[in-house]
Parts: sequence; structure tokens; C-alpha cells
Amino acid sequence: MKTCQSIFSSIYNWIVESKSSWFDGSWFSEEVSSKRPVTTTTVRPLTTAPTSWFQTLLDTEDNDGAYVSNDVPIKKSAKKSLKKTYKGFQLLRTYPDVQWKVHEMLDLQEEAQGSGLMWWTPPSLNGSTDLLVPPDLLSDVKDHLKSNKIDYDIIIWDLQKAITYENPRLSKKQRLELEQLRGHPMTWRRYHRYADILRYLEYLQHSHSDLVELIPLGRSSEGLPLVAVKVSLSVNDTVIKGKEKKKWKLRSRMKPAVWVDGGAHAREWIAPAVATWMIHALVEGEKDLGAEYDLLKQADFYIMPVLNPDGYEHSHTHDRLWRKTRSRQPDHSDDYYVGWFPWNWGQTECVGVDADRNWDYHWSEKDSSLDPCSENYAGPHPFSEPETRAVSEFLSEHRGQIKLYLSLHAYSQAWLVPSSHSRESFSDDGVLTEMGKLATVALADLYGTKYQVGTAAEIRQPASGMSHDWAKARAGIKFSYHVDLRDSFGPYGFLLPGSQIVSTARETWQAVKAIVDNLSVA
Repeated sequence: MKTCQSIFSSIYNWIVESKSSWFDGSWFSEEVSSKRPVTTTTVRPLTTAPTSWFQTLLDTEDNDGAYVSNDVPIKKSAKKSLKKTYKGFQLLRTYPDVQWKVHEMLDLQEEAQGSGLMWWTPPSLNGSTDLLVPPDLLSDVKDHLKSNKIDYDIIIWDLQKAITYENPRLSKKQRLELEQLRGHPMTWRRYHRYADILRYLEYLQHSHSDLVELIPLGRSSEGLPLVAVKVSLSVNDTVIKGKEKKKWKLRSRMKPAVWVDGGAHAREWIAPAVATWMIHALVEGEKDLGAEYDLLKQADFYIMPVLNPDGYEHSHTHDRLWRKTRSRQPDHSDDYYVGWFPWNWGQTECVGVDADRNWDYHWSEKDSSLDPCSENYAGPHPFSEPETRAVSEFLSEHRGQIKLYLSLHAYSQAWLVPSSHSRESFSDDGVLTEMGKLATVALADLYGTKYQVGTAAEIRQPASGMSHDWAKARAGIKFSYHVDLRDSFGPYGFLLPGSQIVSTARETWQAVKAIVDNLSVA
């Protein structure tokens, strides 16, 4: 495999040569506009940005998301003011066990827009419904549930305390010790920032250049690099399972490829963690036992750990529950959705688009909004986001080779097959569902974790504009799935502790391997 020049060294040289601040200029393509983004996920440095953009991101972690001047440190109070607090917020798990109770919950969802009530899982008969309630609404919401005879439990009594304990800090000293010992800062015992993830990817490219190739897909709205990792054997080492290698092969008989992405929704930290662990398992092997050569003989892998890096960084530095991208649309103050709805009064700018409602397949029909201030805003048009556009273009370019598409999310432990917008199935839905059930059986075999298999419409509520639907219908990827990882019945929701990263990754990886083993048969 051709060894490509270090991606991030190129970025470093580009920054140094241009003598510009964060991510200004053009690197990935000469055709990309050099127009400076209007704003960034984080606050602009107080002084000239350091030459190493990695160090800038690392400094934000050392200072809990706040920038530090070279001369004057930011006071603790100012630093904390950058983060949204969820003090006193409670997570309620409700149990609407009949259809009319589901409708009551849906009515509450519509009536409470803009109130601060957050729906972590949608109302459904097929499981519990989790909603996060601000302290000033707790009494009213609980009274409403009681009056409609909807049972509930309090899962998290104070969300801010839960956030505090979710991800233990890694000191700068500890990170340096890890880098000296392993060559990278990744641990899979905590959730890492985007700089750590990129540093790990570059480490793999340098130390395993025969297996790893970094593929730049473009830049995010705020200029962060969008990077996928290709893990494959060189052509000379590739053998189709059970057959001798051939010098000449039809394209249709070429080795299949697998695509995995995570982090489309910023707050779902477990997804990037699992994706990076998969890369680790493929290249280094668990407990450093070596690469999974047998698996790589069966398929190539393209893995994009963080599809939405702007939102992911924002969820670390400013708002733990941020979901969308960080793109800024033109002024919407006179727009119907922003200007008319009462819950948007006083808002002059609404940021971001739901990256898993922005795909061009039944766009903006179900479980999505045209309100830019909504959490599930589908965007002004399909593929309005550079992140979704970049991935869709890559998948289209590799049409015919990629046979398995997995988009990792959280939470609810569901293995969703395409056709999310309705209960109508694709013609080969039986094969899709059968493979999904096979994967979840393999997954459960490790720790007993149970997953539901079906469409989004069957398991919860219809949705549209989702990536796995587009991958199936438009990119022609035979096996396309949206996987909601842990938690389900536990007390964590989106705040799954770092101690569960490895077990979640192991069981999910077992499911992936089960599908790959059966691709040739399918």
C-alpha cells in the first residue's frame, strides 16, 4: 500500500508557513475557499495562536475548555462560565404502556418546545422514554405524568453531578507519561478530545504504514480536518477466504470493504470511543497481540471515528449535551420558524444541523424539523453540511466496493435497518434483518447485552434523512445499519462511564466480525 505523507505534518507546515491563526487558509484542496469561518467552536485565543494546533486543543483540555493567554491565565470563574450547567436537572424514565399514553407524551413533546425539556429517547410503546427536565419544570412535569397515570422513575437526580463523574480528568503529566510509554495518549478508559484521536491516528500511520492510510475527506464548518482511516493489507498479502489469490480479478470479485463512522451526534461520546477501539483492534490487536490479519484478508476497513468534530469539541468545552454540527446559516431573524414560534423569541442565531437528518433520502419528512433552533433541524437543504457532504461523496466514489455500512450512535441498544421513515421495507429487508439479528446474537454472546433489531419506525418513531437509509437506497450498500450502542436499561443514558468503553467496543466488534464472516455467503 502506498504510504502517504503525514496528514497532520502537512497541516502543521501549512499553519507555520501561513503564520495564520487556527485553521485559516486552505490545505485539503486548492479549490477550497480560504474564507475564514465566522466563528469557531471555542473562544478565540486571547493572544496569537500557538504554532501547534494540536497544542492549542490540548491546552483547552488542561484548562477545562478555556483558552489561556501566554501571559495572563484566565480566572477560574471566567473559565467555568464558558460551560453550560445542568445543575438540578433530572432524568426521568417514563413507561407509556398503552398507545394513548404515547400520544400524551407526544403532545407534551410538542407543547414543551423551547421550554428546556429534552427528550433523550422518543416516546414509544416498545420501551421506556427518557426525558431530561429542568429544575423549574420538575413539579409540573411530574404532576402531568401522574395525572395521565404514566409511571416514571428518577434515573439521574442531578445531571451536573453525573457529568462531573462521567469522565475522569487525565492530567498533562499522565498524558505525557502515556505518550512516552505507548507513543500515543489513548487509553479507552476515558473519553478523549479530538486532538488525542488525531494524534493516535497519525501514530498508527507512522508505526504501521503497511496497514494504515489516513484519508482526508475535507474540513468541517469550523475548519477541523475530516479524516477517515483505511486499514487494509497490501495487494500481495490479500487472499480471498478459502481461495488462492488471483493475479487478475474482476472488480465485482474484489475484496469487499466495510465503512464505520461515529460521532455524527456530538454528545454520543461512546461512538467515537468504540470506533477508535476498532481501529486499535484491527491494527495493534487487543493486548497488543498484533493485527487481525485473518479479518483483513476478508475485507478492507474505512473507519471515521468523528464525523462531526466541531460538535464533538463543543460538547467537551461548552455544552455536554450538544447534538448538532456547528455550522452557521444566514440570519434567520425574519424567518418563519425563528421569528414566529414563541420559544424562539429573543434568539438571534441558532447554530448547527442534525448530521443524521441531513441526508438526501426522504429528507425532512419525519422526526426532523425545519426550525433552525430545533435539536433535530434537518438543515436548509440536504447535504448542507460539509461533514455529511464529504462522507456521501466518499461513499458514492466507492460504490460497489463497500458492502457494509455502520453508523455508530447512542443510546438504547438498537440495531436499526433501513426504511426508517415508514414501516415499508426494502425488497431485501429479510436478508438485512436476518444479518442484523445474526450480528446482535454474536454481540450478546460476549456479555449478554440485548439489542432490538428493526426499523426506527418499528422500534420507536419514524424518522427520515438518516445516513443508513441513504447508504442503502442511494449508495447501494447492501448491508446498512444505524447502531445505537449502550446504555438501555441502565442509569446512564448519554453519560455512559468510561469504564464501559472496552466492553461496549468488544461486543460491537464481535458483531462486526460476524457480519464480515458472512458477507461472501450473503
